[in-house]
Amino acid sequence: MFTMPGKKLIFMGAEIAQIREWDPDYRLDWAYLQEPMHKGIQNWVRDLNTLYRSEPALHELDFNPAGFSWVDYADEAQSIISFIRKGYNSDECILAVL
Repeated sequence: MFTMPGKKLIFMGAEIAQIREWDPDYRLDWAYLQEPMHKGIQNWVRDLNTLYRSEPALHELDFNPAGFSWVDYADEAQSIISFIRKGYNSDECILAVL
């Protein structure tokens, strides 16, 4: 059975949909934020981070197998996976269908 590993990570520059691969010798291309699509990605990442912080089931048991269970990971025909994230309070959980 598959498991969902560790923390969610986003690589430097992805939060603004930087086109060029990140390079430690250059700064991020913040000028992209003048373009609506890049600003939209930044807003989307902000909203996801807000959701992550506000929903304990998304972070409380990150490193505990009790915090995650698959609903279905084998629906290749429909390209759908679904899983449940749980926090310390077993009455509160999140169902993710992707």
